[in-house]
Amino acid sequence: MMKIKMRVLSWFLSLICAIRTEGLLVRGPAMPLLVQLGASVTLPCSVDTPIPLHELVVLWMRDSGSLVHLFLGRESRPESQSPAYSGRAEFFTEEISKGNFSLLLRNVTTEDKGMHKCVVQTEQESSEANVTIDTEWLAVTGADVPVFAYAGEDVILNCSVDTHVPLGELEVEWMKTNEEIQVLLFMEGQYRPESQPERFRGRAEFFSEEIPKGNFSMKLRDVKTEDRGEFMCKVHTDRESVNATAYVQEPGFSNWHISTLVLSVAAAVFAVFICIPVLRCIQNQDESNRALLLYYIHVSVPCILISIAFALWGTIEGSFREAYVCSVMNLMRILRIFKMSPYKPPGPCHISVSKLAVPLEMFVITAGYNSVALQPLFTDPTVTTGNKVLSGMMLGTLLLILGFAAVISSGTEPLLMVLLLQIAINAQLVCITILMSSQIFLALVLVTVKFALLFAQDLMSCLLKRCGYLRQKVFLLLWLILDIALSFVILGITLENDKELPVWMCFFAFLYILTATVVFQHNTDDYDDVAWDVAHILVYVFGSILSVINSVALATEVFLKAGLKVIDMS
Repeated sequence: MMKIKMRVLSWFLSLICAIRTEGLLVRGPAMPLLVQLGASVTLPCSVDTPIPLHELVVLWMRDSGSLVHLFLGRESRPESQSPAYSGRAEFFTEEISKGNFSLLLRNVTTEDKGMHKCVVQTEQESSEANVTIDTEWLAVTGADVPVFAYAGEDVILNCSVDTHVPLGELEVEWMKTNEEIQVLLFMEGQYRPESQPERFRGRAEFFSEEIPKGNFSMKLRDVKTEDRGEFMCKVHTDRESVNATAYVQEPGFSNWHISTLVLSVAAAVFAVFICIPVLRCIQNQDESNRALLLYYIHVSVPCILISIAFALWGTIEGSFREAYVCSVMNLMRILRIFKMSPYKPPGPCHISVSKLAVPLEMFVITAGYNSVALQPLFTDPTVTTGNKVLSGMMLGTLLLILGFAAVISSGTEPLLMVLLLQIAINAQLVCITILMSSQIFLALVLVTVKFALLFAQDLMSCLLKRCGYLRQKVFLLLWLILDIALSFVILGITLENDKELPVWMCFFAFLYILTATVVFQHNTDDYDDVAWDVAHILVYVFGSILSVINSVALATEVFLKAGLKVIDMS
């Protein structure tokens, strides 16, 4: 019965509204109202001249005939509202006497979309204005639970967008929030791969065929340990921004982690246990074939095992620079340990290895380290061809100097070899200064000073030849310390705001340590044989123990980053 009364009332009021004159002008909005779902909106409706309340009737209706609200007999009539608008639509009561009949509509739904009529009636005339509501919605949903993945696996991070906004007006970005890195970007109707950082390039991507359906999920290939954490899918329109989060966690040790641990432990155990019989052979000055076999195994096997372990770990971490430098450094240490050995393997090979070890290792490590460091520059489309050519020429010159030092190493005095390697290190500083420095003039001045010190060092070495071998070494050590300090000052100026500054400093410190080992030689007449043999044994043992130290350090890092980091990041 109530519904029948409502329909009769709506029909009756509509019939009244059909009678109108031109004297009453009702004003509404010129354009449709664009409203977000769930928001509130004011539907404008007014007249220029206030109307006495005793003769005023204001009727808000839908184009379907539903009654939205009614003002009659000097008051609003909420009891007459259609149930769909009960409690959601109301007049600004204090404004009605001023000719303002606007309606406040709360919690807009999709059913509110369409035309609304504001009908104003007096005893003599009637008029109306139309108000159209167009609803806008933007809803983004992500994953309810974290995504668990082993290193090396592929994962999908969900992001679903529900909106009527055209794709060309959407901007969708995936961010790694704890590092504030933009992983993916969709803008102006297309995917923007040029915005990706190097570490995610080729690994993170949208499902292109799913984008028209509102699916902006991200596929992350070959998950690294450093990928662990919170990712956020942010969706922007001209009016609002909505986001959803996803989490990547590691469930513990993968096969790669276990392999790295096994190799690390094996290298440490092997180095410790075989060191005992080797030291006995050295003490007894045993140069039999069995002793030489023990020497070779002791030097090579632990270094090879820890080198493979570092290569695996660098791959898991996604750090090719770490994988290359650490693995090569441990592998090339075989040559350095042979150089420091207190025994002399048979044949002329040992002499060649001793002289070639340092320049060859420096060449291999510098070539790989700089190639990885410059790779983003060569692949960056924003870098000019001229800068790329300049970088390539500088790297080529640097490697040419190191190659020259390696080639002539067999017939070169140790002090001259130290000078050549220091020139190569300074050439590396010049490359970094020109390519990366924001204070290039000051940095180049300091590099020039360093080159001047090198020539002064060479001159002083010649003058000190008559003073004895020991004094030359002490002088060379002090001068090397001064050279290292100045190099670190140049690096601090050149890479002032670069997060890679500590890495570069460690790299240069390692190059200087390599340079200092050139001066170690066998059978030096200026030394007592016993003291010299003891020194060589100590250096030799320390070199072999480095495998144990590296193994413990690597195993600890694996446990910290893989085994003990299974926590809730949300």
